[in-house]
Amino acid sequence: EPDVTNFEALHKNAEYNKWYNVSLYNLALYVGKGSTAMQVHDENRTMNRLSSNGDEHVLTTSLLEFMDDNDIEHVDFVKMDIESAEAVVMRHDNWKTAMERVDAIEIEFHDDVTFHYALGTLPMWGFNNVEIYECPNLVDLFAKYPL
Repeated sequence: EPDVTNFEALHKNAEYNKWYNVSLYNLALYVGKGSTAMQVHDENRTMNRLSSNGDEHVLTTSLLEFMDDNDIEHVDFVKMDIESAEAVVMRHDNWKTAMERVDAIEIEFHDDVTFHYALGTLPMWGFNNVEIYECPNLVDLFAKYPL
C-alpha cells in the first residue's frame, strides 16, 4: 500500500486482527525500484493513482524485484488493483519473468486496451481465463491450473 494514510489504517487493522503472519509494505507496484508521483483523492482514497501530476511521492518496486528482495520463488495467488498502472506494469520487460512464479492472478482493469492485452498475453504464458466480473470495474481471474 503506497498511501501513508491507507498504510497506517492497514497497520492498525493487522494489529487489531492479530495478523502475525502478514508483512506490510509501504510501496506501490510499478515497473521498478524508485519513486513516482501519486495523485491523492481525499474524498475517496481508494481511487489514488500513480500520475505525473500527483501531489505525493511514493516508493515503487516491480513485482519481480519484490519477489527477489523477499526470497519468494513461488506465489499461489496475486490480486492486482493498481489503479490504471496495470498497462505500464504488464508491458514491462520483467513482468513475464514474475508471472513464471505465479499460479493465479486476479487483475482489476481500468481500460479495455489493457484488458485485451492481458487476454492476448497471459494465455501464451500458460494462464487460463477463469472468470470475468464487474465490481464496478472489469476484473478478470487468470490461473495456470483449474481452480
